[in-house]
Amino acid sequence: MWPTCIDPFDVGRRYEEVVRINSQSGKGGVAYVLERDYNISLPRWLQIEFSKTVQREAETNGGEIDSLTIHRLFEERYLKVHKDWELRGYDLHRDANGVRADVTVGSEAQPVTLQGRGLGAVEAVSDALEQRFGIAIAVEAYDEFALGEGTNANALPVSA
Repeated sequence: MWPTCIDPFDVGRRYEEVVRINSQSGKGGVAYVLERDYNISLPRWLQIEFSKTVQREAETNGGEIDSLTIHRLFEERYLKVHKDWELRGYDLHRDANGVRADVTVGSEAQPVTLQGRGLGAVEAVSDALEQRFGIAIAVEAYDEFALGEGTNANALPVSA
C-alpha cells in the first residue's frame, strides 16, 4: 500500500492548523503559534529562551502542547508579576545629569514610590528597582513589541 498525501483543505483544515508543538519542536514553531494566534512577535533571543520553557512543559506532561497552553506559559513567565514588583505608575524627569525616575510599585493597598537615576529611562528605572530589592539588573538587550493592533495597543517591553 502506498502512503497517500492529502491536502489539509480537502479535510476542512488549513495548513496553519497542522503545526504541532511537542518536546522536539524548535523555537520557530512556538514563535509561529504565538504570532499567528495572539499577534505576539518575539525577538529571536526571546524565541530561544521561551522555547525551552515550552519544551520542558511538553517533556513533563508528554505529548503535544496546544496554542492555549503556549499562551498560558507565556503569560505566566513574562506577564504575570509578583505583587511587590507590579508597576503602578512612573514619572520620568530629564535634567543635565540624565534621567530621574519616580516609580510606584507594589499592591494597590500598599504602593511604594521609588527613585532612581540613569542616563536613560531603562537605566533609571533599573536603578530604582535595584535599590529597593537589593538586586543587580543587567540589561543586555531591550526590545518592545505590540500585544495588539492600533495606536492604543499594549506593548510588552522585553530585556535580556
